[in-house]
Amino acid sequence: MLWQWSLALGKKSNVEKAINRTLKALKIYADIAPSEASKINAQIEEWVGI
Repeated sequence: MLWQWSLALGKKSNVEKAINRTLKALKIYADIAPSEASKINAQIEEWVGI
């Protein structure tokens, strides 16, 4: 849910809030779904321009 909410915020150009929620989701996914965690990391990098 956090991840989906983060994507929605990012689409609405509310990147700061999206990143904050995404970081929370990343902590969860890193332990239970590493493949999803890599997708989340990629999205964060896109939002911050890395």
